[in-house]
Amino acid sequence: MKNDKIMKAYDTIQPSNEVKNRILAEVMQEKTSGQMLRTKRVFPLIAAIVVILIASATAFAAFGGIDWFIERFNPPFAEVLDSVMAYSEEQGVRMTVIGAQRFDNMAIVYLSVQDVSGENRLTENLQFPNGFLVSADETDDEYLVMFQQLHFDNSTNTAYMKLQIIADVVIADPLVINIGGVRFDRTGSTEGVEGNWQVAAYTVGGAANQVAAITNDIWIGNYLFEFITVTSIGMQTTGSFTAESNWISMTAYVETSDGLIRLHRGSGWHDYTDYSFNLNWQPDSTLDVAAVTAIIINDVRIPIPCECHEYSATL
Repeated sequence: MKNDKIMKAYDTIQPSNEVKNRILAEVMQEKTSGQMLRTKRVFPLIAAIVVILIASATAFAAFGGIDWFIERFNPPFAEVLDSVMAYSEEQGVRMTVIGAQRFDNMAIVYLSVQDVSGENRLTENLQFPNGFLVSADETDDEYLVMFQQLHFDNSTNTAYMKLQIIADVVIADPLVINIGGVRFDRTGSTEGVEGNWQVAAYTVGGAANQVAAITNDIWIGNYLFEFITVTSIGMQTTGSFTAESNWISMTAYVETSDGLIRLHRGSGWHDYTDYSFNLNWQPDSTLDVAAVTAIIINDVRIPIPCECHEYSATL
């Protein structure tokens, strides 16, 4: 009877996302055939949870955690981040996912890559030959990733990175971040290491009122904007263009009650096989989407919510 009560009490325990991330980080150090382990498989005993959390806390004590990272670097979008603090380590190189957040079809990730071998092999010119692969744990979806080095700390031999992620679908939880190799110095020796650094980052997901979507067809020049998403961390547009189109320079703003906010072109692509495009813009800091009244692309104002149907603007 007493055991039944204990088990019922145990079943009510709901670990936080950071607890999930830390436990999963420890488990993922023992990789088995490259398969991701589900969190629910690693909670057999409350005592085991306590032991793993103590180990994780020790591993991250020297790092300082997400609060230290935000105070030190004041990164864009810091106020919307969920703490992750999960890591993967191979061949003396540790990749730590510090914080992340998802908003519909966009996501932001901050991570560090550190040489923990004691040999200080990394340089500020380190390179990731295969880039960063970010995918969803439960699907085959792979996402477009833009990455930027924010800072290199010579004293700890650590590079701090920002990843901006966009997709054609709603980004699922968890985000699985993977790198397959690190080149120590792209300007000199080709020396580096290969491996499979992989971390699953659990996030709560951005608030619903911080996502605005426009699904009406809107012509701007020879470009047909079929889908526009505005979130706290940027704007993504997809659509098509006519075969005879020439690329036109585009500027974008979001209009709020306090004025205009300039967006900067991020990544994207044009596909000349089916004449489709996918373009991304980013703000300098977090957008309050609930306060956005319109989007302006090349002087064409698109109100939110959009009441435009087959709207056409000739440039």
